[in-house]
Amino acid sequence: MNSNRINNNNIRQQQQQQQQIIDGQQLIQSRSSIYSSDGFSCSSDSLPAPLIYQRNSSNIVEFEQNQQNIHLNQNNNRQVQTNLAWDTFRLLPPEPDKNNKANLYIIFLQILKLLTFFVLFIITLGSSIISKLILLVMAAGLGQSGKNISICPDKIPESTENRVIISPKNAAKWAWALLLSLCLPELFCFARSLHRSMFRKMFTVESAHAFGLGALTFKIMPNISAITILQLANSLCLIPSILLLFSRPINRWLPLFLLIDTSAILAQLSAFIWKKYFPIDNFIFLCTFLISITWWQNFMHPKSFFPLTRFFAYYATKIRECRSKAYLIISPWKCLIFTFCMFQFVPSNNVSINYLLQKDPFGEHLITINAYNLNQTQLNLFQKRMEELQRINEGYSKYQQQILTPKIKLNRKLLKK
Repeated sequence: MNSNRINNNNIRQQQQQQQQIIDGQQLIQSRSSIYSSDGFSCSSDSLPAPLIYQRNSSNIVEFEQNQQNIHLNQNNNRQVQTNLAWDTFRLLPPEPDKNNKANLYIIFLQILKLLTFFVLFIITLGSSIISKLILLVMAAGLGQSGKNISICPDKIPESTENRVIISPKNAAKWAWALLLSLCLPELFCFARSLHRSMFRKMFTVESAHAFGLGALTFKIMPNISAITILQLANSLCLIPSILLLFSRPINRWLPLFLLIDTSAILAQLSAFIWKKYFPIDNFIFLCTFLISITWWQNFMHPKSFFPLTRFFAYYATKIRECRSKAYLIISPWKCLIFTFCMFQFVPSNNVSINYLLQKDPFGEHLITINAYNLNQTQLNLFQKRMEELQRINEGYSKYQQQILTPKIKLNRKLLKK
């Protein structure tokens, strides 16, 4: 009987131990980590083992094995220290957001950024094209002074060819329009730099750039075609292309970049060839050279293989610090140079200084239209149409006099009173 009781007690103890092991496993599965009020958290490995496992070494081994298996199944990415029975306190990463709101926000920002880039690109491209077309129209209008050009036959439809001689008075307005187009950006820059101070010696470079730009606008552009001007615009970066050749940092692509820069320099030197086709000789090359000087600061690299380039790169950084302040004086100075170029080069285009200094250069001026290749029938039709226009004008003038006469009488009566 006693032996049976002992066996029953042993069986009950083993069952209780197994039940405690199962309860411990469920507790571990239900709570893998515990969070405290101060923001720290600890895993289930950090909890102390029950006393029954501390007393029984075999149970401890079984508990550790079960704990490691459960831990690996829950998160394969976490590293578990199998050599130690218990881990120390550690910070666990936050749980991932299951709503994916952050991803939608990032995608929306990327789409908005692409739309912004696209709109800015269209605005920049469109404004640059419009500004160049307006400049070409103004330069072409200045170059038409004293020339007999053909126009659309809508004024004299009896003739298939209508021609107009552009007087210097009409061409003078284009000279002033070109001057305003050159001076307005400098005036805006002057207003922006008005609140700043200090000044560095930048007169030489900026004055050379202003003279080259003014000579190109008033001397060269009115005397050549618009297509030639567009091609000439591709050779305005001679100095930057030369400086870029000596500003390349040392890397494995240096020979390729040097080859490309050399070809760019040869393309910029194409202005030399134009003296064979235009009687301006080397004046085109001089203008392109002077215009390209102003961009030298953008092509100086501090890590260049050429020592002199590194020195100028350091000097360029010092100039950029006071560039906007220096334009407080340089901007009006460049406007004076543009004005000098206009009075110096525009009279060579059959537009005298008297027409430039007329009272209203932008006012309306009469233009004489000449018709060519008219037969007798067309002449008779044109004469009849002119007579009808004259009658209409005479009738309008009489009607206007009838309206004005009573007003004059009333004014005289008021004066007598």
